[in-house]
Amino acid sequence: MAIKAKEINKRPPIRPKTMFMLFALLIVFRLILSYLQDTADPLTLQVISSVGIVISITLFVFLIRKILPHYELFVVDGMLLVTRRIFFRKKAVLSVDLLSVNEIKPRFEMPRSLPKAKDLSLFGIKDKVAYAIGYREEEKQRYAIIQSDKKFMDKLKREKERLEKRAAQE
Repeated sequence: MAIKAKEINKRPPIRPKTMFMLFALLIVFRLILSYLQDTADPLTLQVISSVGIVISITLFVFLIRKILPHYELFVVDGMLLVTRRIFFRKKAVLSVDLLSVNEIKPRFEMPRSLPKAKDLSLFGIKDKVAYAIGYREEEKQRYAIIQSDKKFMDKLKREKERLEKRAAQE
């Protein structure tokens, strides 16, 4: 198994200034909640608690989906492999034969809504571009959205061209 290209996508650690701002925001939130608990009637408290729970669950899902994972991208023996790691558990989330890939474009050049798009991008990574990779799977056109730098995409395209030339010669 020869690795032709490899890239790891992960968010940088949180800066101390940002952590301090989040801590201050939590304290302000708690003070407002204490004030409302002292002054509001029980029905209003129930509504405030329900809204707080919905906001907490939404933030938790966003955290799990877009901030915690690390994606590892590999071009291996004519395949594009993407693995996701959350904490210590690794899982292969995408395996695409490069001969079935029919388009590779930056995400902003593609239509707003892609059919059957598997989004494997992270929030807050500034130095990498999101690419939409179109491929055929089970006679259907599918898309995967990945983030990488230009160097990785050039290697991916070069490997795809090499495989197409080899397939044309056979």
